Amino acid sequence: MKTPSSSIPPLYAAIKRIMTWIYNRSITSESQLDASTYFPQADIFTSQWRQLQQEANTIACAQNPIPVINDVMSEQAILVTNDHRIWRVFILKAFGACHRQQAQRAPILHRLVRQYPHVVSASYSYMGGHTSTYPLTVGRFEALSVTHYA
Repeated sequence: MKTPSSSIPPLYAAIKRIMTWIYNRSITSESQLDASTYFPQADIFTSQWRQLQQEANTIACAQNPIPVINDVMSEQAILVTNDHRIWRVFILKAFGACHRQQAQRAPILHRLVRQYPHVVSASYSYMGGHTSTYPLTVGRFEALSVTHYA
């Protein structure tokens, strides 16, 4: 299978590697951010992981379909096609806007997010087993995720 990186001209690929290396050298923080510094309420969310997991499972089993991520954001299509696995996303809040219909389907997550208005996005991600976005992501911060609920 032809990967996206194999279709990049060699000169462009070399420049991309150099620019990524320069960018990564400029980052001085750890690749995994300290939750107590950047998200002090993380303990409140993680202490309720079982309830959140149950809610996510209930949503997944409901009749209402959860959209594939590239149906929500076409820019993500390359991630979905990378390993030919489905990646679905249930978005409760994005860019500070809460979706009322989704709030009814996710009352636990909605209650937590409502308590902390500085939380600007909240979603449940559903990825197939052994799903990977690598090597399509680059840089020290390949993906930012506070918590994953299995």
